[in-house]
Amino acid sequence: MNNRYYKDKKQSLINEIKFKAYMEHKLNRPIHQYKDRYAEIDFRDGKNLLELKGRFIKYKSFKTTMVGYNKIKKSRRKARKGFTIYFYFLFTDGLYRWKYNEDEIVCVTPVCRKDRGRLEIKDHAFINITDLEFITKKFTSIK
Repeated sequence: MNNRYYKDKKQSLINEIKFKAYMEHKLNRPIHQYKDRYAEIDFRDGKNLLELKGRFIKYKSFKTTMVGYNKIKKSRRKARKGFTIYFYFLFTDGLYRWKYNEDEIVCVTPVCRKDRGRLEIKDHAFINITDLEFITKKFTSIK
């Protein structure tokens, strides 16, 4: 692992703390954060499951954004059990939300990255950014 991996991990923890505080304030109640750092879903609020994805780019940098396909498969299983799943994307210019909807997935393809000191290959689902709902600019992935 290299410094990028540890920097990403640290920023992810900071983002989760900010997100949890923001959501608890908006909902006016506590939400549960899963303890497993590698869980496919980060938070639970009753029958709502919330996953936070940090992005070090602006919302309009690309026409799509991606999510690990393992998270989509988990969402599919949970949706069949009556859960509603929301993916939150924290860009450098705001927080956006996508309500899980299999029909809005543009494609699934393997993605390769080497920027964290080792080769990582994993299937990802791509979602049009126009399917994301703007939530707030009160915090971003860099503030």
